[in-house]
Amino acid sequence: MDHLNESTKIIALKSSLERKQFIKGYKWIGYTKALETLQDLDEIVEAPRTTRMPNILLVGASNNGKTIILDKFLKKYPVEFYENSNQVKRKVVLVEAPPSPDEKRFYQQILRTLLVPFRTNHRAEILYGQVMNVFEYLEVKVLVIDEVQHLLSGTGPKKQVFLNALKSLSNTMKISIIAAGTKDAFHVFQSDPQMASRFETVALPKWELNKEYVKFLVSYEKILPLRERSYLHNKDIALKILSLTDRTVGGITTVLKKAAIKALETGQEKITVDIISQLGIIHPDEKRKMPLL
Repeated sequence: MDHLNESTKIIALKSSLERKQFIKGYKWIGYTKALETLQDLDEIVEAPRTTRMPNILLVGASNNGKTIILDKFLKKYPVEFYENSNQVKRKVVLVEAPPSPDEKRFYQQILRTLLVPFRTNHRAEILYGQVMNVFEYLEVKVLVIDEVQHLLSGTGPKKQVFLNALKSLSNTMKISIIAAGTKDAFHVFQSDPQMASRFETVALPKWELNKEYVKFLVSYEKILPLRERSYLHNKDIALKILSLTDRTVGGITTVLKKAAIKALETGQEKITVDIISQLGIIHPDEKRKMPLL
């Protein structure tokens, strides 16, 4: 089982049921773009306080790794507690955007994430003041907003109010903002000259049949506890996997997990083109065309 890394070799000796559970679990593969993006985010945290803080707009298709990268990033900056002074610090705060461009709900979401009590009938200005106070107390350096396109989906005036809120938070508190979303968010940010100049765009492109994709497959094979080598980098298999997805990292890993489980169930212990064909996976584009029952 030389095709597996050392820790996966141990899993590969376990029962099929145990291996299935392992395959279904979360897997982190540090592919080049993900590692580069994490480095960009780290640099934001370490940036000195200035009158114009650096910001990032992280853009990618749904299911293409944005949230996983943000989770990985957040784990690098846990809450710090200093017993001597009873002080709590939190360099990075991540919130998921509320489903609509509502400034008040946005502030409420931040306070809720930080376990800060608030009155639901308070005006946005009061909630903003609470956010400023808790950010100052925690010495927050970076605010991460996931699914930011939700806050940009309303009418022009509402979108502008939210964009102004981001500018105000960044300017007043001297914090950086990482906004993560789909290409819809990119278009909105580009439509505002000030936001376009303030936010550096970091894009997560969809996958193509190239060296990076093959490298990803080779790395993933090392953590699938199959006792036989699958040769996922083989062009036929690589193309077959890609052809069944929308070329996102989530779509690709879903096919790999299902194929690995099928390989266990059939006793083949390796992924083949035939195994993948047996999965009966429908391409996402075809799914969208299917009539509702």
